[in-house]
Amino acid sequence: MRFLVDNQLPPALARWLRTRGHDAEHVFESGFHLLDDRAL
Repeated sequence: MRFLVDNQLPPALARWLRTRGHDAEHVFESGFHLLDDRAL
């Protein structure tokens, strides 16, 4: 399963999901934290 972890959640959650075999990234890792919710 693929996850995009939003700003209000810690980046560690994306790392934790990856260790369990999921495709996950935090918005900070991709630069999406600069976008507003509508654009995202």
